[in-house]
Amino acid sequence: MPTDLVNGKTHVIIDGCSLTSVRQVYGGGNAASTPATWVEINGTYEIEEVFGGGNGKDDITLDGVNYIANPGANVGFYAYTDNQEDTDTPEERATNYGYGSGAANVDIHGGRIHRVYGGSNTKGNVRQIAVTMLEESSGCDFVVDEAYGGGKSASMDGQSKLEMACIPGLKNAYGGAENANINNNVTLNITNGNFNRVFGGNNVSGTINGTITVNIEETGCHHITIGQLYGGGNQAPYIGPLKTGSDTERQGPTLNVRSFSSIGEVYGGGYGKTATVTGDTYVNINVCDGKNFGASQATELARTNTFTGNKTISFAEFRRTDDGGFELDNQGNRIIDHKTIDLYLPPFTSGIGGINNVYGGGNAAQVIGDTHVNIGTTTGESVVFNTPTSIVDDDDRTHTVKGANIVGNVYGGGNAAQVTGKTNVQIGKKILP
Repeated sequence: MPTDLVNGKTHVIIDGCSLTSVRQVYGGGNAASTPATWVEINGTYEIEEVFGGGNGKDDITLDGVNYIANPGANVGFYAYTDNQEDTDTPEERATNYGYGSGAANVDIHGGRIHRVYGGSNTKGNVRQIAVTMLEESSGCDFVVDEAYGGGKSASMDGQSKLEMACIPGLKNAYGGAENANINNNVTLNITNGNFNRVFGGNNVSGTINGTITVNIEETGCHHITIGQLYGGGNQAPYIGPLKTGSDTERQGPTLNVRSFSSIGEVYGGGYGKTATVTGDTYVNINVCDGKNFGASQATELARTNTFTGNKTISFAEFRRTDDGGFELDNQGNRIIDHKTIDLYLPPFTSGIGGINNVYGGGNAAQVIGDTHVNIGTTTGESVVFNTPTSIVDDDDRTHTVKGANIVGNVYGGGNAAQVTGKTNVQIGKKILP
């Protein structure tokens, strides 16, 4: 590997709270590879889409007359084609075409942005990891609609990580991609803010060939409020990897709910009839105190409780056919349905946060496997938060579990959704004499 590319990367910086408008921002290239990327958005009037990776969508031309398909815009890979013999697996691709660190990083500090992706747009593999960090720290208003750990329609071999430090919140957060494969693990860390819906998996479609882990840990500057929390995807199916030592059992999504203020509904599976989870789901609700980062208790409680109570959440989804495809209009475009969901988010007063309803399975989404719901099973024990050290100091990572506060119902199964295996629910901790 050339020594100048070992630590090489592109560095894109966007500034100007009310002065900068861009349709799409890319850390990578259009039809060219880069060793690694770093995108910093300090402020902007409006950006439609931000990508840690490259484009890979538009046809290219060398003579201005003849056009060819875009070969892709990889991060950490030299250019290759999928029909080459040495590109069948991530290991082969890394061995034969890897260079640079293969990391795509996106840091969003302020501005009006509609969608943020850790990966690429249409064709551009990220070799090592795609990390999206959201942190309001530039003085610009922070307004982001959707954030993804993965890419839009571009498959990637690297891990997907979506992390949040101090932000007011998002409409929707996805640990996975919008409509693409991820050949690795997915981690979603929610540390503060208000969210309509949070998904550990993909949106719409695509395959995740690794584990899904979602950590809810209130270590940011605001309390956490979430309308609906899912371990799986939004209309997107998930087939978990085989468990170690087993030829049949698969690992489904794992939700670790450790610190928050209010959540309306928790699901171990996904949303929608096409969001089947194949694997055992794990919902672990063992709650510690949230951390106060300096805002007065009265001010922060007042802000938090503006998001609680009876709420109506609006969202859009593609209309599906019976075989899992998409219904199209006369012009061949996917038909979009606009829907609403009525929720109850318990108001936060003091102590640990409250959850209305808990489901081990999915919301109109089947789970092929067992479900596991553990609520208040480690009360009195110490737990080490998974929040990245870039957000929380080591001294602030260990907390004592106080229990759990469920004001509604607990279901081992799903909501209007089948579970093919066993449902396992344990509430509370047995106290020995």
